Amino acid sequence: MPEKYKYGLSYHFNIAARFVAKELLRAFYHYIYRPLRPGIQFHCRNIFEGSNALVFSNGEVTCVCADHGLINLGNVNESSLEEIWHGEKFEELRASFRLNRLPLNHCAACFAFERIPKSSRNIHEVKPFFFNIHIETTPVCNLECAICRRDEVEKHRGGDRLSPETVHSLLDEIIKHRTNKFVLLFGFGEPFLDKNIYGYIDYVKSGFPETIVSISTNGIPLDNDQNIEKLLDTDIDIILFSVDGINQSEYVKYGRGGDLKRALSAMEKLVKRRNERGQDHPYIV
Repeated sequence: MPEKYKYGLSYHFNIAARFVAKELLRAFYHYIYRPLRPGIQFHCRNIFEGSNALVFSNGEVTCVCADHGLINLGNVNESSLEEIWHGEKFEELRASFRLNRLPLNHCAACFAFERIPKSSRNIHEVKPFFFNIHIETTPVCNLECAICRRDEVEKHRGGDRLSPETVHSLLDEIIKHRTNKFVLLFGFGEPFLDKNIYGYIDYVKSGFPETIVSISTNGIPLDNDQNIEKLLDTDIDIILFSVDGINQSEYVKYGRGGDLKRALSAMEKLVKRRNERGQDHPYIV
């Protein structure tokens, strides 16, 4: 089978079907819903309120957490987060919403898309800075999960990585503005394959202890006593374990190359050591 079909024809069919479905849904909102509901205004929490942004490991910024380079709103290797937030590309998206149009097919199926009754309240006011930011410090992963579209991740990111200096610069902006309720130090890679991740947690929590720092992991790199101790030495708030399956045969259907026993072992070790140390963090999901 050709390399481009390594995830199976059904996977690629599903990707194409989702694209068509989004286009049809956007057309529905424009040509049926909007004329029938003239008192409704379209709104996006991400582009006006900064509810979600993702900084990819190549520096590109997007407002869609499942995007792989389709929506590039700026690059943190060239501009600050603040410049990108108030920049031309974000403003182009906002201009469409102000005209009651969905600028992208992603918008119609996005959790941030809202339909709000028109009123005197200015729902299109732009907040000063982001409320919630994902930072993908590494795109590298030890698993091959089809839903993560590893082929697209690898194609889009290439060999580019955020340097520690760039990550610290992003965290400095977050600390400066103090608007972020959440700082999510993960994207489409496995965060604990980045040796600097523990330092990044310490850096942002020391400068902005009120923000909630969260990491999602498949857990396998934490099946290691040294890594468990390093993690518990930080002030991380939340660890989310992504474990999909109740037995190994089911688990590897999703997490190809994974080991359910090691993932469960990591969870057990983390809970045990956290409790032995008398800590109330991290909260483990």
